[in-house]
Order: sequence, then C-alpha cells, then structure tokens
Amino acid sequence: MGLKIELDLGDELSERLKRVADKVALSPPETAKMLLAHQLATERRIDWPALINKGREFFARIMREAGKET
Repeated sequence: MGLKIELDLGDELSERLKRVADKVALSPPETAKMLLAHQLATERRIDWPALINKGREFFARIMREAGKET
C-alpha cells in the first residue's frame, strides 16, 4: 500500500484548496492528491546531454588554460 500523509493546512491554504477542488469537481483531499501527484510527476529530471556538454566545456577551458601556462 502507498504512503499515507496527513497534512494540517492553515486557513488560507485550506480555502485555496477548496476553491481549486470546486473548479475540478473533486473533494479537497482528492484534489490535494492530484496536485501532489502532478508535482512529483513533473519534477525536474537530469538533463544528461546538457550536463555532458558542460563537462566538455569545462575540460576544454582547463586544457586551454594549461596550454597558456607552458
């Protein structure tokens, strides 16, 4: 079974959740689950090509600096 989480929302967040729940025609707890699931699903992933490219640029800069010193 999944993880059970209990949240105590303040008045402002509780009202905001109720407004969103009314718009999507779900109960506030179901809306909170949907929002949390969406946030977790869209969580930023590692951009491996960009990371590798930055590494190449870093090593190229080091090699240029090393060449200047000799």
